[in-house]
Amino acid sequence: MFINYNSKLIPKDQVILSSENRAFRYGDGIFESIRIFDGQIIFWNEHWKRLSKGAEYLQFEKLKDASFYKEEIEKLCGNTGNWRIRLSLFRKDGGLYTPAEMKTDFIIEASPLESKHFILNKKGLTVDLCDTIKIPQHPLSNFKTNNSLPYVLAGIFKKKKGLDDCILLNNKGHVVEGSSSNIFIVKKGKLITPKLSSGCKMGTMRSAILRLSEQIDLKVCKQKILPKDLKKAEEIWLTNATQGIRWIENYDDKNYQKKFAKKMTNILNQAIPK
Repeated sequence: MFINYNSKLIPKDQVILSSENRAFRYGDGIFESIRIFDGQIIFWNEHWKRLSKGAEYLQFEKLKDASFYKEEIEKLCGNTGNWRIRLSLFRKDGGLYTPAEMKTDFIIEASPLESKHFILNKKGLTVDLCDTIKIPQHPLSNFKTNNSLPYVLAGIFKKKKGLDDCILLNNKGHVVEGSSSNIFIVKKGKLITPKLSSGCKMGTMRSAILRLSEQIDLKVCKQKILPKDLKKAEEIWLTNATQGIRWIENYDDKNYQKKFAKKMTNILNQAIPK
């Protein structure tokens, strides 16, 4: 297996980063997790929008255009196969907290997958609220930065509790997201997800679902969600770019349905380029 490091294909196990790498030292970078079906990148426009906004917020030197990075992904994977891609951007070595320069390096990694479409989980997830970490209400929380310690701690929490996932809150006690996913609830004819101001990720699957949701009989709302609202919901979804929708079956001893999760998964699959 190879990786694409600054347009060069090199063996995956080859050491390429120095001890002064800024992503390693300071978390000075951002990344995207991208799904490819049959050689086709899914929801690329949503990924590029978040990546470019994140780069601008972190004051990276202006990125090359979207087609450049898309071609670099294709250079690694070709135009066939099913893949999970991680595209990482980070500032070049140099400086302490203050960078020596604003130029960026990039790494593209690819992991092979079998499925040619999104598959809704047959068995629903069992989740609980995570009480060990809070997500800050800050614009940085909207991007996938290399500083992912809150999600590492959330992963440890769910593992210790024997859960499939956990639900994270912000400092005001509002529902934000899962450990690696945005969250939606279906309640009284509405499809509800937290606002970006809550601290949730500007998820690419979240954006796609909001864009395509007019095709199901639900009114879309971006609003505050409290833990008590989870108990009143008919469905709870966790969503991300690589897995699509995963439905929650059990939270706090309540069982949930998957009727609309199934419909939305079908719509997402219809949006995959043929």
